[in-house]
Amino acid sequence: MTHLIRTRRLRTLIAVLALTTFASACASDPVITTSGDPTPEAPEDTLAPTREDMLADARVRWAEEGPTSYIMTTRVECFCPQGEWEDVVVDGEVTSHTSSGDEPLFDPGEQTMETLFDEVDEVLSADYVRMDLEFDPLTGALARYWVDIEEMMADEEHGVTVLSVVPLEDGEIS
Repeated sequence: MTHLIRTRRLRTLIAVLALTTFASACASDPVITTSGDPTPEAPEDTLAPTREDMLADARVRWAEEGPTSYIMTTRVECFCPQGEWEDVVVDGEVTSHTSSGDEPLFDPGEQTMETLFDEVDEVLSADYVRMDLEFDPLTGALARYWVDIEEMMADEEHGVTVLSVVPLEDGEIS
């Protein structure tokens, strides 16, 4: 046998072993279905929360644990001129909205944690290909979201990263 034939056979054997290992691993995983299919479902406590559930939980935690007055610094993530924005929020209302950089080319507008939750909710109600979503586990504050609306389209991906949320004491900024 020539070296080329032995190499091809070895590659084929490796591929078959890899596929067999992959198939057996997949077969042992529980199957989760949402249709009327008789395939067994995973136990209730092993189901990951949906993004909608994560958002609802974050809103509740923010209402209970988050400050009503704070300075929030965000960065819009998109294929656009990026900059950091600082919003001063007093009793849930934006009192100041400024760019932390030079001459901003793109202004995302005034934002509060609630308006960011609303943005995420709007994306969740639309179609999207991929979404990354992170919340602060203690306060429920949005840490980051990133969404890709259309896999075959370029430059429509967007998101927001919350760089900081600094609580304000009563009367600290009016």
